[in-house]
Amino acid sequence: MTPETTWDSRLRRVGSLVLRHGVTFAVGGALAILLAGEFLDWQRQQEPARRVVTVRPTSRLADAELVRIPADLVVPVIPGRTLTRLERDYATGPLATVVPSGDIVGSSGSTLSGGLADAELVLGEFRLPRLPEGGGALVTRDAGGGVDVRVLPAPRRFLSIRPEWSIGGLVSPSGAERDWRAYGRWSGLRIGRVHAVVEGGAHRTGNRSGAYAMLGAEIRFGAQ
Repeated sequence: MTPETTWDSRLRRVGSLVLRHGVTFAVGGALAILLAGEFLDWQRQQEPARRVVTVRPTSRLADAELVRIPADLVVPVIPGRTLTRLERDYATGPLATVVPSGDIVGSSGSTLSGGLADAELVLGEFRLPRLPEGGGALVTRDAGGGVDVRVLPAPRRFLSIRPEWSIGGLVSPSGAERDWRAYGRWSGLRIGRVHAVVEGGAHRTGNRSGAYAMLGAEIRFGAQ
């Protein structure tokens, strides 16, 4: 076998490999670029997505008369660094804590001469459960003087209209024909666990390819 024949054979094998796996490599590369773009977009959206909302009283207490009481409260002593993080995370003004001596101290560690007139006293920070539909919270003073927060999630609506769009692609990992499907999907109407779905795109199965449009429904399980 001559050197030219050897190199020609090798080039043919490489070309055959590229043709055989070209679609897989292309899809993999496109997916990697898409995921990288999504990650960068997710990072940019974190600040507005984590916006702090000051909640209002519920309608049951919105017009209630307010009175000042000499309540004996038990509150946590919060280090200055934690107060600084709370001010930053909740985008609020100066926060304060009460130290064992009774002084009101700010995030800098110094006593506030104006007391609570210059800052808000932190009564606690609580972790909320997942609330896909919102809800309410009841804040109370317990028998020991501590602050309790009881959260009541709003019930999940039986009927919901919340448009969701998605685009995607699928490719068969095996087979010589490399079946594939590229699609766009809309899902916006939900009745219980049943979601109405509209999908359209292009597909290839075997040696046949073309466009398609479908309308249907699917039942989704797990967290909604």
